[in-house]
Amino acid sequence: MQAERRAPSYRGEGAHALWHASEDATIERFDPHVAATSLETEPLVWAIDTRHLPAYWFPRDCPRGTFWPIETTTGDDVERLLLGERRRVHAIESAWLDRVRESRIVVYRLPEAPFEPYAAAAGHWVARDR
Repeated sequence: MQAERRAPSYRGEGAHALWHASEDATIERFDPHVAATSLETEPLVWAIDTRHLPAYWFPRDCPRGTFWPIETTTGDDVERLLLGERRRVHAIESAWLDRVRESRIVVYRLPEAPFEPYAAAAGHWVARDR
C-alpha cells in the first residue's frame, strides 16, 4: 500500500491551507485531545492539507478508499482503473450512498501555526496546543 504518496492535484484545488472536516457545524474551538480512533496517546489537534482534503469529503465513519496514479502506473491501468481523464478515484460501500448524498460536511480553515507535518501520513498535520 502506498498511503504515504502525495496525492495528485485536483481541479479547483486552491492554495495550500490546513483544514478540519466534520459533520459538526458547531465547533468553536479545537483543543488537543486523544481521539477514540487514534493510535497516538498524546493529545493533539489534527488537520489535513488542501491536497488531501478530498479524502475527507465523506461522513467520518464512511468506509472508503482512494487511489490515484503514480510514476509507475501504466497508461493501460490509467485507462482501465481511472477512466482515462480521472486522476483520483474515491470508492465507498454502496450501502453508504444515501448517507453520503444527505450529509453536510463543513470544513474549518485552521491557522498554519502551531501545526507541523505528521510524518506517518502524508497530508496530515498536528498541533500540541491551540
